[in-house]
Amino acid sequence: MNAWPTLCTEPTKEAIRLLGIYTAGRFDIWALAGQAKASCRAHVLSVLTGIKTPQSKAGVNALREAFYLAGGITGECLAEKEENFLAWVREIYPLRKGTEEWFEARHAADDACEVKP
Repeated sequence: MNAWPTLCTEPTKEAIRLLGIYTAGRFDIWALAGQAKASCRAHVLSVLTGIKTPQSKAGVNALREAFYLAGGITGECLAEKEENFLAWVREIYPLRKGTEEWFEARHAADDACEVKP
């Protein structure tokens, strides 16, 4: 984990800062889901990539993958990647008090859900 801050460029730090602003300090990319947050996603993605991104190309998945690429985030499943992403963000910006409890509760609820055929 200590190598992550050295990989973090200024545009990446600014994109993470904007993500924190747009998500009220939670740094949860999924908080930017939906049409109402399309301009926020496009702004963050444009700063992160250095290329002006239209709202139509700035979906949650595109933003998430761009952050994972920028931070070298890996994992065997999406939940592990999200945990690694938040650990990377914690190295750069502290999370708002109570965020970890929210994140753990969210994953506990996800784990409790069963997919029924």
